[in-house]
Amino acid sequence: MAIIGGAGNPVGGSFTGPAEALEIIGDHAYGYSGVIGITTAETNMLSFTTGNFYFVGTVQFMYAASANDPFKYRIYLNETVVAQYGVSMSGDYSQNETGPEQDIVRIIIPPYTEVKMTAENDGSGTTDQVVACQGRIYRATD
Repeated sequence: MAIIGGAGNPVGGSFTGPAEALEIIGDHAYGYSGVIGITTAETNMLSFTTGNFYFVGTVQFMYAASANDPFKYRIYLNETVVAQYGVSMSGDYSQNETGPEQDIVRIIIPPYTEVKMTAENDGSGTTDQVVACQGRIYRATD
């Protein structure tokens, strides 16, 4: 059962599982997609709109299973691609290749910005993927 924020837990609720949203805990924020089977269609993994704060953090896409499928990863801010990269997997992933988890994208997201993080399988079939977004939020002070 989740712990609900309040007098006993001033920083917010406990982790209740993956979601498409950005979760806020005090001055920190995170989003974890959980394992998603990605096909050859671009698939949304995280989607949220920032509030009255800006976010400074990282985004990391990861394979959730050994696979040889090449992938494209994209980060959108207000429907504009601001970061994109591909991973070409060939051979034995577990021994010969570095997966997307080696590529950490540093990002600053302005207030009131629509954010979307997607993956697309450039191979065939379905391959499990995960994305993690984590960092700090900064609010204006009066």
